[in-house]
Amino acid sequence: MYEIKEQLKNLKLPDICVSDGKEYFLDPVRDKMILKTPEEEIRQEIIQFLLKVIHVPSNMLQVEMLLSKYGVDSIRRADLVIDRYTKSKDVISPLAIVECKAPEIMLGDAEIQQVCDYADCLGADYIAVTNGIDMIVARYSEESNQYIELKSFPEYETMLKGEGDVLLVEPPKPRFSYDELENNRDYYCGYEFNPDTPVSMRSFLTNLWECFFDTSHSLPEREYKIFTLLKDYGIRMLSCGNASGGTYKGAYRSFLVKYHEKTFFMNLSFFDYGTSTILTVSVNQDNHRPDNALQYSVDKNIVQIGEEYHFYHNGRIAVGKIGSGKSSELKELLENLYPVIIKNGKIELGTVHNNELLYMDTPEIMTLVENLLSYALIRDEYREICKRKREKDFCYCGSYERAAATILL
Repeated sequence: MYEIKEQLKNLKLPDICVSDGKEYFLDPVRDKMILKTPEEEIRQEIIQFLLKVIHVPSNMLQVEMLLSKYGVDSIRRADLVIDRYTKSKDVISPLAIVECKAPEIMLGDAEIQQVCDYADCLGADYIAVTNGIDMIVARYSEESNQYIELKSFPEYETMLKGEGDVLLVEPPKPRFSYDELENNRDYYCGYEFNPDTPVSMRSFLTNLWECFFDTSHSLPEREYKIFTLLKDYGIRMLSCGNASGGTYKGAYRSFLVKYHEKTFFMNLSFFDYGTSTILTVSVNQDNHRPDNALQYSVDKNIVQIGEEYHFYHNGRIAVGKIGSGKSSELKELLENLYPVIIKNGKIELGTVHNNELLYMDTPEIMTLVENLLSYALIRDEYREICKRKREKDFCYCGSYERAAATILL
C-alpha cells in the first residue's frame, strides 16, 4: 500500500455543472453528466491520474464497464478498466482493473478480493484499489499463481511490456473545400443522407454536415434568448431514441445547455431515415438515454431558392404513447415562449446561404442552431403539457401560456 493523496491533489477535476440544485461532473471518458458523490469524486480523481500521470490513452479507458461486455456471464460492473490492443490479433482485452472507494472506506481484504475477482474473470494482469488516500497495486504472476504487490502504479507502456500495442484513433476526414462540394455531393449518401434526397440539396447538406462536425469552430458560449450555452462539447458517440422505439446510433454535435435551472446535453446529427434524410435534435439528462425532441425531414421541410435554403416546419409532433399532438396548440405555445420563429403563421427556423464553407460560428448557422435547440426544448415542454392534461391533478384552462407557466414553476 502506498499513499496517493499527494499525487491526486494537484490534478484538475472535470468541470462541474448544477442542475436542479445538484452538482454533476462532466465525465471526460463517458462524455456525460455524472452526479457528484464522495465515491464519484474519487473516481474522477483516479481517471485524471490514469490519463495524466499513467498516460493511459483515453480510448483505452472504460468507466463502470459491465463485465459482460468482455464476454463474461455476469451483471457486475468494474469501476475502471484499462484496455490493451493486440495488433497482431486485432483484439482489445483488459490489462488492469481499478476499483474506487469512498475516502472513509479502509482498504482491506474484502476490497482486494473484489478487484481480484473482477481481474480473474477478465484475465487482467494488474489490479488496483484506492480510496483517494491510499492505493494498493498488484501484478499477477503466472509463476507463483498470485498477485504480487507493487510499490506504485506503473505507467501504461510499462504495463504493456511489449505484449500489446496502443490502438491509434484515425484522424477525422478533412473537410471538402467549397469548390469540392458539388463533385462530392453523394459522398455521404447511403450513410448520413438518404439516396432519394433531392440532388439539388446534397452539396448544401454536405456543407452543413461537415460544419456540424468541424470542431475547429464552436458555437459561442453565452446566454441565448431562452437558454444558456455552457459549453460546445464537440462530438459525442451516442445512441438516441424516439417515441416509436427507434434508435439512432452515431456521431452527434453536442451542447451543454442550461434551461430553467436544469442542465443537460442537446445533440444534433443527420441520419438516413429510410425514406428521407432527417436532422435530429435530442435531449439527455443525467444517465438517461437521449431522446429525439425533433426529427426534421430535410427533404420535406427545406425550401431551396437559388443559394438560399429556408428551414420551415409544419409543427407536427408525436407525444409518446398519447399519439399525435396538435400543431395549432404547439404554435400557440411558441407564440408565448419563443415567438421569433413564428412568421405569418409558419414555423421558420432559419435561412442559410450555400455560397461558402459553413462554420458553427457563422451568423446564419448560429441562428439556425439556436432556433433548432429552442424549438426542441419547447416541443418537449408541449409534450409535458399534454401528459399533464391527462393527469387528474392537472387543470388545463385552455391557455398554453398558463400551462407553460404551470410547468415551469
